[in-house]
Amino acid sequence: MEMSGTSRLVMRQLPVVLACALVWAQAPAVRAPQAQPQRRMPYVPPDMFRVSGQVTDAETREPIEGASVAVRCMDNRQNIRDVVQKTGQGGSYSYMTFAAVRCRVTVEAEGYVEGIDAIERGPAVLEPRAGGEPHTLDFPLHRVAEILGRVMDADTLKPVAGVTVKAQWSVFDAGKRLLKPASAPATTNAEGRFRAAPVPPGEYFLEVVQKEQEQIEQRWMPPEARAPVSGYARTYWPGGGLLEAAAPMYLVAGARYDAGDIWVRKQPLLRVHGTLADRRCRADSKFRLVLWEKGSGRYLPRVNTVVDCNSRFTVKHLAEGQWVLEARMQSQSSEEADAEMVDLDVKPPKDGAPEMEANLQPLPPLLMVVKARGRTALPPGMLATLAVAGRPFHDAHSFVALDGGERFVLPAPPGEKAELKLSGLPERYAVKEITYNGGSTEEGVFTPNRQAPSQTLEVLLTDKPAVIGGVVKRGGKPLAGALVVLASWPVALRAEWPRTVRAVAGEDGRYAFQALAPGTYRVFAVEFGLRRRLEFPGALLRMIGRAEEFTVGEGEAPGADLKAAEP
Repeated sequence: MEMSGTSRLVMRQLPVVLACALVWAQAPAVRAPQAQPQRRMPYVPPDMFRVSGQVTDAETREPIEGASVAVRCMDNRQNIRDVVQKTGQGGSYSYMTFAAVRCRVTVEAEGYVEGIDAIERGPAVLEPRAGGEPHTLDFPLHRVAEILGRVMDADTLKPVAGVTVKAQWSVFDAGKRLLKPASAPATTNAEGRFRAAPVPPGEYFLEVVQKEQEQIEQRWMPPEARAPVSGYARTYWPGGGLLEAAAPMYLVAGARYDAGDIWVRKQPLLRVHGTLADRRCRADSKFRLVLWEKGSGRYLPRVNTVVDCNSRFTVKHLAEGQWVLEARMQSQSSEEADAEMVDLDVKPPKDGAPEMEANLQPLPPLLMVVKARGRTALPPGMLATLAVAGRPFHDAHSFVALDGGERFVLPAPPGEKAELKLSGLPERYAVKEITYNGGSTEEGVFTPNRQAPSQTLEVLLTDKPAVIGGVVKRGGKPLAGALVVLASWPVALRAEWPRTVRAVAGEDGRYAFQALAPGTYRVFAVEFGLRRRLEFPGALLRMIGRAEEFTVGEGEAPGADLKAAEP
């Protein structure tokens, strides 16, 4: 069959078309550009709690593997969830839970203990952050130290068994030494030996005390049954005897300190026989008795118990010294709670003299009218209370919120001196003066007069307060978190310690003291980590003496940039 011209042309070009198709088929495919899928971030509920961190050796900075991090969380249904994680490589841990209201995070590691600051602060309590933002919580731990020793009787030269030995951390507070427990108490064995552990590095005393020290019994002992008793009075080591005469020992991390022999000596232990009489008692009325020892310049609570109203009691096993016995009626409002405080100068009886007697006759608190003086009314939202000044008081009165107006009534607890404390004063006001029954007070401290026909406290306010503020710098740069201390000049003392107001500078180093009365002030700043140095005897007064001085009038706000000082 004869082909047409067109067909012959197609047949001649077919090999070329097939070759091109073969080449096209072998070439890599060219695709249209497509949008890359976006990486999806995991969804974190807004009430999700997340925490992570690292556990390290505080001295070497090396990570601690195998430490137990315990997280206890409460969800929004009051359910408790507990989990314990072991730190892995690098000493790290991470935890996440749903719907946590708050979580407590603690850590344990064999051979390690947290530092004194962490022990004093207690477990870390965290709350969920907005958007599930995670917390970072690191734990620097110290290798445990231990204190060994033996308690011996100085007269019999024999070991003393069954006495308690406490390792007490030594710090200063308001210029006076303060002891805080650093570990569980230890008890001497039959050989008089003890082991106080674990404790973190720091300055320590050992407190040695017998178990029968200081007791209150609701039982009156007739004179014929009052046989003399003796025992081991509370002793502090190193130094022995009174805390004021002792010097602390310093333990480094991982130390094993041998205290050697601690010598104690028996001495007469004394008793106080008391009666508690109150005409306002009901059949179920109870009184709380608190025994305070005035030692090392401060009041230390020793016994806390409850007795019946209109009863007799005996305070037993007291060492010679200054004591205070406080009595306060239980389960009553502050306006009805009768109370009394008596000083006990405990001395050994001489020539067969009878033991001490104490008659407690609690009195109701004074009700005092507090009002503003001048044309300025007391602002709403302010908090006020009357407290015992410079004396212990177990159940201190809570602050009373004011609704505003010209006057209100506060109960004043019994005591030699009382102090009016104001809190929450709006920044547009400042207290210029406080008077009691027309006479001036020492910054709110006064001596109540129960025989006065009226009981009135007047607060003179100004609505043009002064402000002192500025920036704390170190090396010419703002110092974040610096502690700033302000004191009136001349210095006002409370219990032989300068009275101050303190503030913490922000991230930009800025600070401000608002609502200041007109007068002269001195201001200084220190790095926050050095704040404990201010508590040493004389340190705060020294810093105030060389601080910047500012005299301000009503409504004035001078700039007060400070250089961080060295305590």
